[in-house]
Amino acid sequence: MQEIHSPSGKGPSIWRTCRVLANCNRLRLYRHLVLNQTASVTELAAAVGLSASLASNYLRSLNARGLLHATRRGVRVEYRIQADPAVPFAPDLSRTLAVTFRQESDPVTFVYRHATAFGHPRRQTILKALSGRELSLEGLARTTAIPLKSLNVHLIKLRTRGYLRTAGGKIHLIPPSAPLPAVLLQWTLKGF
Repeated sequence: MQEIHSPSGKGPSIWRTCRVLANCNRLRLYRHLVLNQTASVTELAAAVGLSASLASNYLRSLNARGLLHATRRGVRVEYRIQADPAVPFAPDLSRTLAVTFRQESDPVTFVYRHATAFGHPRRQTILKALSGRELSLEGLARTTAIPLKSLNVHLIKLRTRGYLRTAGGKIHLIPPSAPLPAVLLQWTLKGF
């Protein structure tokens, strides 16, 4: 079943995709595919120390987000990194995930950390509200219609992930310099 939640009305949303990525076991499976190109569910499960059924579940989740391609060969299901062109952000995200998994010293933690910043629709609303402007806490609450208590919880998450700073009573968006968070922010601001 494909989720409908994007400006065009087709494909997965970036925040739900980030929820899927915010799981270390899924990230280990994805990393194994980045480094080894193609593998069966059984091979992937053994490589990361999971049961085949759990690995299969995690791989199907990544596939549903447009980040993997599955091929059935008899009873064997093989996965490989291949972005679904029907998911607008999947090619960019897939490319930057591959770069991240090859270049970061602890890529699983790095991806997890940034995926959790974007893994809630309210945090996406906050980032969109701060794009190109700065707002006071009260102004941000009015603009986003998020109650102050909830707003503060989301602001803490975004600050600890390096996306916001407060100066002179105003909250500012900090544009990320690393490719992965830059792509996540770019597609969030586009409304995915």
